[in-house]
Amino acid sequence: WTVGSPAWTVGISSISYRLQKWIKRDSRKQIKKAVEKWVDEQKLDVALVMTHGKAKQGKGGVKVYGRDLIVAFGQSVNEEQQRRVLDGLQRSELLGLGPFFEDQDTGPVFFNQTRTESSRKQVFPAIKAVIESLSI
Repeated sequence: WTVGSPAWTVGISSISYRLQKWIKRDSRKQIKKAVEKWVDEQKLDVALVMTHGKAKQGKGGVKVYGRDLIVAFGQSVNEEQQRRVLDGLQRSELLGLGPFFEDQDTGPVFFNQTRTESSRKQVFPAIKAVIESLSI
């Protein structure tokens, strides 16, 4: 999708696999590489990777449905714009985002999404509103 003025190219992908299971299978580093490659190949300014499904809560715990979100930026997006987009998404009550990792390093940012009822139909309007608020 193209959003805002000047235009941002936004990509959203949905994966029916919880982030904690994906990290266990492929590692945080490999997931970041894959997301960054997708951003570059598609020439995206911002990419949202939504994950959802059931995962065990703790060792031997009950499987619980949940959602997670990865946000990545293209090289055309400066640090201030990235910070403002991330802040805007985190303030969105529709999403209920919290940090997935205590140590969010560079590159794609990983979030837990506490509002599990919020699917792509809520995520796209949230990112659209944030980007439009940055537009001149």
